[in-house]
Amino acid sequence: MSCDKQQIVIYRTNSGMVVTAPTLPDKEVLQSIARVVAESYAAELIDRFWAYFVGRSVDLREEYEKYYAPEYATIPQFLYQKYAIAPRYIKTLEPLIARGDFVGLVKKTWGRDWQMESLLDYCETGLATLMKAVNASFAEVSDEN
Repeated sequence: MSCDKQQIVIYRTNSGMVVTAPTLPDKEVLQSIARVVAESYAAELIDRFWAYFVGRSVDLREEYEKYYAPEYATIPQFLYQKYAIAPRYIKTLEPLIARGDFVGLVKKTWGRDWQMESLLDYCETGLATLMKAVNASFAEVSDEN
């Protein structure tokens, strides 16, 4: 199974975590790619990562198209005015939005997972380190049965 084109990127914004990926990753696919042993601690971490950063993400494109398109001219304008996402993040997100990637939002007020947040805060590059590990698992190609 190869998912080398899949990459999850998380941006910390003042509104919460913005999660992007070419497609919304399925939990079972993420577990398979990470090759974790069922019911192991690593499997629990993958489950919690998916639940916290993917499962709770609100699809911002869907929300915009369903509720806010008449009010805001573009998705970037919606992100800026509705969620106060900083222009520097919006500039980064614009090509992903144009390409049709999944762009989701997880607000901290929607519940917390202290272990996931601790992983992010572990060091200055905590988020980058976590994402590098997750994306490395996506990049690996396994021919094993």
